[in-house]
Amino acid sequence: MEKWYTCRNDRAFKTLFFNEKNKKLLKLLLEHILKVEIYEITILNNEKARDNIKTKGMRTDLSLNTNIGYINVEVNSNPEEYVHPRNFSYLSDAYSHAISISETYNEEIQYIQINFSYGLMLTENHHMKKEPIDKEAIRVYKVQDNKGKEFIKNFTIYEINMDYYLNLWYNKNTKELEKEKIIVMLGLDKESLEELSSDDKIVGEYMEEMNKINEDPKFREYISYEEDQRKIQNTLLEKAERQGLEKGINSEKIEIAKNSLENNIDIDTIVKITGLKKEEVEKLK
Repeated sequence: MEKWYTCRNDRAFKTLFFNEKNKKLLKLLLEHILKVEIYEITILNNEKARDNIKTKGMRTDLSLNTNIGYINVEVNSNPEEYVHPRNFSYLSDAYSHAISISETYNEEIQYIQINFSYGLMLTENHHMKKEPIDKEAIRVYKVQDNKGKEFIKNFTIYEINMDYYLNLWYNKNTKELEKEKIIVMLGLDKESLEELSSDDKIVGEYMEEMNKINEDPKFREYISYEEDQRKIQNTLLEKAERQGLEKGINSEKIEIAKNSLENNIDIDTIVKITGLKKEEVEKLK
């Protein structure tokens, strides 16, 4: 079976939600998370723009006109552990760029990052159901002191604990699922999504769009290349780590051999202790 991509994948998320015709779904999702009324959404970073890391660093993904003013939003969906510093650098760069081109240090426009995070300390309970240790559904981070006084007012990060929301599905928490389905659906596989969408119009629209993306040969070609490059990088990194470990172990053996020679231990014994070749030990004299 071909792999069916969900919005766990950042590329799939951007392809679906950063599409002009899917603004209704994007509006519902953002209003649910940010608790604001959105009048207009302007997509700043589209799918192609994200290929350029310089462009990515210069601006946020979205500009929102809301009932509390303008909000610039940057969105990430990725299950990898390294994303926190990377994502923070994206929003920081965008914030810095906006300040540098402005005539004033204006705090009126909000800069918000939304991270859909997976694997936040996931464990299993005695019923073998996945339970997130982190019970917070959404964590909000601000630049502030230990007493809650803000250093700047317009810089905020929302971390969406997707394990919390998916747990509503695993445990069939019907009441909460009805309230949170707009977030839950993002992480569901095809079979689960079909079940959730059976009697829900919004989830049904989302499911239809996800099917279109997965059937798009250009998307699959790109995502296959992206995954292949990641696997190559992971393989090279693993090889480098293994070589580094082996080098470290060999250095330790040489150090043991040197100390043994200084203490007049015979070469044959040193060979047995360290696993080094006899010629290697003799060169250390």
